Amino acid sequence: MNLMNCKTFPTSLFSNFTQRRFLSFKYLYRDKKSKTLATDTALKHFDYYYEKCYGNHWPSIRLGLLSPKKYFAIVNNHVDFNSVEIELRQIGSHNLRFIYMKNLKKIVQRKTRDDFVRSRKSFLNSTREQNEDDEDQRVKGERKNRGLLIDSCYLDFVFLDLKLFESEASESESIEKFFTDHQNDDSDLESNNAASFDLDLNSFVPVTELKYREDVIEETKFDLYNLDQDEEFVVEFQEENILNIPELLNLYLFRSNDFTSFPKARLCENNLFNYYLVDGASTLPVLLLDIQDGDYVGDFCSAPGGKSLMMALTEKNCRLLLNDLSESRLRRLKNVFDSFIPKSNQSLIEFKNQDCCTLRRYDQFDKILVDVPCTNDRHSLFNNENNLFHPQRFEERLRLPMRQMKILIEAMKSVRVGGTIVYSTCSLSPIQNDGVVHMAIKQLQNAPVEYGKTDGELSFKVVKTKEALRPLRSIFHMFNNSRYGVQILPNICNNYGPMYISKLVRVT
Repeated sequence: MNLMNCKTFPTSLFSNFTQRRFLSFKYLYRDKKSKTLATDTALKHFDYYYEKCYGNHWPSIRLGLLSPKKYFAIVNNHVDFNSVEIELRQIGSHNLRFIYMKNLKKIVQRKTRDDFVRSRKSFLNSTREQNEDDEDQRVKGERKNRGLLIDSCYLDFVFLDLKLFESEASESESIEKFFTDHQNDDSDLESNNAASFDLDLNSFVPVTELKYREDVIEETKFDLYNLDQDEEFVVEFQEENILNIPELLNLYLFRSNDFTSFPKARLCENNLFNYYLVDGASTLPVLLLDIQDGDYVGDFCSAPGGKSLMMALTEKNCRLLLNDLSESRLRRLKNVFDSFIPKSNQSLIEFKNQDCCTLRRYDQFDKILVDVPCTNDRHSLFNNENNLFHPQRFEERLRLPMRQMKILIEAMKSVRVGGTIVYSTCSLSPIQNDGVVHMAIKQLQNAPVEYGKTDGELSFKVVKTKEALRPLRSIFHMFNNSRYGVQILPNICNNYGPMYISKLVRVT
């Protein structure tokens, strides 16, 4: 029955009902539209703080963060991996090991040639000075002219040697055909923005208060993370020149400026997937961990599982402890392993659901990966769910550096003497990166150990990985001015990261 034609139906009531219905929808829509999203808050936060840290490079980093990221494919060794590698090469991707070794060879050749040039010049200068002291003015002038002639001939020799080197490189497979290194040398970075790279944390973290756009909170405790206040605090460093890529670990990627996407992973005959896709920067913490046969390896914050799976696919005969605080995330991690590794090959893998700060496994591990919870900068710009920049999680975000430091300290207590810890985050924040590493080392250095049977001090060396990662500068845009680690910066040409990586070795 048509209610509008019914004489008994109150027309005014229908009209009022319709108006009120759409009026409520109008105000509901307006409230949602005016509400600030967590992603918008994150972008404003990054624009305000990161521009002060990264200076003129921030626009490029910002563009990379807001653009689709690139991936590496980790080949599964438990399927017919030879055919998988052939398929990956056919679509234009390349093996990371091949790229690293080619670039490393070129760097060694260049360094050898430069050392030879410097030694020859030094020898010629010292010989010339010695001869000039024993001769009169006339002979000295002749010798000087002769020295100039020698220098001229020598420069011709160096130029000829350089041309031969270039021709030899052009005849062999050149890595520049596949990759274009668009990043500047570290000296160029410093000269372009020398002032901003001093990384004075006071420039964006005041000692007496921590200022955010959404609020102002007195936070005197945050001066703990001011590196410049500890002028007397000394940290030992050691160099690492080679990155060891396990022989059975095959990582494939697309060249610079190639935005081709990997096809979706497919199931093979044994119901295992052929490869796993991860952000390319996420592979570096595992590679720097340098897992060897017989190691006891811990991943204290293992979910969602890309780095943990990569550890297992190194095919080293080692034990793995994979821990995560979230039961649901750990369950997804187990599903990932079941999709890539047969059950029969998981006997050396232990899954644990516990707060890593309460593990209490002191002096047991040879290698520990500490991929701590962080602001996850790229995720924070695209997802409003589980976003630390939501107004209700403001206090949690302020407490995050302290939580990260506690996790790192627990790992430092759990590693054996001579063991290695790799600390990593997906953030560009110096507080969450260098600041946390600085305070963790300071907390344990020269402090009595109050656990287990150890009686003494805990001391660590920071490993400088700049030279070890140099052959990968055509793939990753690296910021090497961090004090304790390396920062991978998002870049539109090679859009990996952000990823901060710091490597520590326990000394005592």
